[in-house]
Amino acid sequence: MKLLSWSAARAIALVSVFAAAGSGAGKLSIVPESAAVEPGKAQLFSASLGGKDVTASWTLSPGSGALSAAAGPNVVYTAARPEGTGVCLTGTVTVKAEAEGQEAAASVMLRCPADGPAWESRSIFGLQQSAASTSDPRLAYFLDFFIERALGDADAATAKVNVWGNVRLSTVAQQFDTTSVSGILQAAEGIRNVKINRLVEGAEFLTGIEYRPFLWRANPHMVRTLGVIAAFGAAGPFSPADSVSAIYQAPAAGTAQLAALQKQYPDLPAPAAGSAAYVAFAAPERTQFYRQWGLGIRISTFDKDHSGSPPGTYSLTLGQDEAVTGGRLSALVGHFDVFYPLPLNVAGFQCFYLFGTAALRLSRSGEYPPVFLAPAGANVTITDDNVSVLTNPSNRDMYRVGVGIDLLNLLRQVKITKE
Repeated sequence: MKLLSWSAARAIALVSVFAAAGSGAGKLSIVPESAAVEPGKAQLFSASLGGKDVTASWTLSPGSGALSAAAGPNVVYTAARPEGTGVCLTGTVTVKAEAEGQEAAASVMLRCPADGPAWESRSIFGLQQSAASTSDPRLAYFLDFFIERALGDADAATAKVNVWGNVRLSTVAQQFDTTSVSGILQAAEGIRNVKINRLVEGAEFLTGIEYRPFLWRANPHMVRTLGVIAAFGAAGPFSPADSVSAIYQAPAAGTAQLAALQKQYPDLPAPAAGSAAYVAFAAPERTQFYRQWGLGIRISTFDKDHSGSPPGTYSLTLGQDEAVTGGRLSALVGHFDVFYPLPLNVAGFQCFYLFGTAALRLSRSGEYPPVFLAPAGANVTITDDNVSVLTNPSNRDMYRVGVGIDLLNLLRQVKITKE
């Protein structure tokens, strides 16, 4: 037994066919009716010599399936169908012909039925970078699970009405050297160092319904849909302790920097004369998740040659999001989401994806003069009496970009091959 991909087998089949068929006059050649055959299905082979049909003796290698005579000089190959095993045999078989002292061979690919399970879910694991406007970016591992199901007998790719849900989990922020190749390798191996009790630091979910009034074929291999979507969901806020990235020295009394900081945080006390004071910024303690809702459109592109692969999607919704407007549903927010399958086939299957998300407040918000703070010493802790903890509600535009691998699609592409 060995693993063999569809694309690799197809390439072998086509090379064998054209090598056998591309012959000169007076040379024996055989050609299959097509380059692939499914379990239990028949495939016709014909032999010719100098462009004319010829009667030949036929053999099969390996002996998977059976050959039977057909009308004229042709032969029929019937692919084997494993009974009661649930295993789909893949690979290639070679049919050989001998006539008038010459030999020729052609290969055909064994493939799983094309009407296999249609797409309805994706499970992406990868690395993402996220940040709010004018704030430092965060790198974290994430797991994104999306499912879409039809309301009716159709599959999710062709149904008019679908219900869908999306859950995303992310780890605590990771520290990598992103300026070198070693940093990229460090990111790939860093998941082993994430503590189990800190594996999930943030979570969010969305659910909704999609109605597709338009469906069209972009080309023979792709189908696109335009849907109207409604969404509702929530995001779990960061733990206040996890949201503290650093402790800083407070500006001195009477300085412009202190005045600028107090404009944003009026409760910040002025440091006492002759004493050092420090500040830290933390997310507020909340009793509810950050809620959000939206209405908009989604364009989906389905690859008909990979029916089990997730579609590429582009979504635009308008609504409200507490995570962008200071913990209140108080302004219009636009959400832009792109999910793009990379045109990369690894061992014959597609599983690498890019994504990007942006949440933009569409009304004008506040602007403040910048404040530059020096970091505190290593011996200062968040629990010290001279550290003022300032609540920093989420009220900025946000973005998120990343790359990941579809675990479900990766596992379902593994097939057993018989030599």
